[in-house]
Amino acid sequence: MIEQIVSLPMPMIYLLVIGLVLRHMKWARWLAGTSVFLLILCAFPVTAYLLYLPLHHPRPSAAELEKFQPDCILLPTAGALKVSDQVWIPTVNSYWRLAKTVELQQAFHIPIIISGGALKGAPTSEAALLAQQNYLPLDPAILDESATNTVDSAIQFARIMKENNLSRPLVVTDSHHMLRMRASLAAQGISSLGYNTGLGGQPPLEWDQLIPTRNGYFGVNSVLREYVALTYYIYQGYFSLRDLTRSQPF
Repeated sequence: MIEQIVSLPMPMIYLLVIGLVLRHMKWARWLAGTSVFLLILCAFPVTAYLLYLPLHHPRPSAAELEKFQPDCILLPTAGALKVSDQVWIPTVNSYWRLAKTVELQQAFHIPIIISGGALKGAPTSEAALLAQQNYLPLDPAILDESATNTVDSAIQFARIMKENNLSRPLVVTDSHHMLRMRASLAAQGISSLGYNTGLGGQPPLEWDQLIPTRNGYFGVNSVLREYVALTYYIYQGYFSLRDLTRSQPF
């Protein structure tokens, strides 16, 4: 409910209403005009596309993987969905991350570390839930069942890696989440290589992205949430601008 209230386009509509109610004031007319402009701009999917570009994290080439020589794979979970009181399933993002992790493990034959704590009301942790997906040929993984966010996962990844004498992790997550995950690891003194799942990756620019739709608001909301998260992490001191810069793929 709260997310619906604060997600686009609702804040712009609130500002537009305020501007129209107080339109006899100069600043209110400016507010109304700006709100209309932003309502139209954010309805175009190309706006989300352009905002996403700085977050895009391309996959490393075969040469980069060979040079890095990863010795473990880090898999942060991406939530779970409640089916019934005792039945929970991983989200689509978690499934995609797991599928790519299994593919990479089969190629490199290195251990997997899965991080994800328990959700409120869930009978098990996200990490354990993901590791239980037996239809995938996943070798036994090292689980962290305490992390509740990206920075917690980074701290637990660092601890587990140190305990197991590992130092060159390959991080598997969505493209838009990769920068925050790798910067959080950099703050723990870990240099990593990112391998995005292909979900949420950079799509080609298509002509229909120039047509305004409600999907435009969905895309802008998704990108803005990640920018807000990055800003919050820097403000809280979870990582520095230097960590963020070092985690860029270029």
